[in-house]
Amino acid sequence: FTPSGINLSRTDNDNMYSIHFDRLITGNMMNITVTGINTQMDISIYDIQGRRVNHIFTGSVNGSKSMNIKTDMPPGIYFIKDNKNPEIYDSKFIILR
Repeated sequence: FTPSGINLSRTDNDNMYSIHFDRLITGNMMNITVTGINTQMDISIYDIQGRRVNHIFTGSVNGSKSMNIKTDMPPGIYFIKDNKNPEIYDSKFIILR
């Protein structure tokens, strides 16, 4: 079984960026890859109740950055949100154990 990934591209004024990750997590790690051109990002994971459960990255992306994130949260629905561009990027994933 290979979980399907999601790749979303968004535009913020003149900045283009994408965030790619698997939408179904069955293990204790997930890979997130962000790509952008001089794009400021502040990416966090939130639970279904809107509580931030993990801060992933804050900074500027110029090119591609891949991060392995520990997913030791309980099973459920979670959201990855770019707090610098909340109206542009917000997407969910599911943790199953």
